Amino acid sequence: MSVVTASAVALFGAMSGVSYAWTQPLSLCDGSADDAGGVDCHVRFYTDNSYLEEAGIGYFTAYGEQLTAKDSHADGFGVYAQATWAAGGQSGEVRATGGSGGTKSVNLSFPEGAKITLKVCQTDNGGLYNCLSVTATA
Repeated sequence: MSVVTASAVALFGAMSGVSYAWTQPLSLCDGSADDAGGVDCHVRFYTDNSYLEEAGIGYFTAYGEQLTAKDSHADGFGVYAQATWAAGGQSGEVRATGGSGGTKSVNLSFPEGAKITLKVCQTDNGGLYNCLSVTATA
């Protein structure tokens, strides 16, 4: 019994401070208020699986066709965001890895009405974790 308890304590200790992806797909995309026919999408990460403290966010905004990654928490993880569209398999990407408050954005150019695949992950030393993909419309 003590081996099981020790294993559980070790596992819990290893998991503390880990950020998690919010994966409720109905909450990820909605119509753009500024771009008729456009769809804005976002993926948020939270600390300690609590949904109370945001660790980071990656999002695509249809108006201005902007891709953004923001690291909101100094937890050792950054945020990676990639937008890919069908026209020749083109893509754009950004990484925010500077710790709490670091934001990176890039303006992209898509054909109007293009379907955009937004992939957002946490990143640590170049590795990608907790990735989630959703579809936006430019």
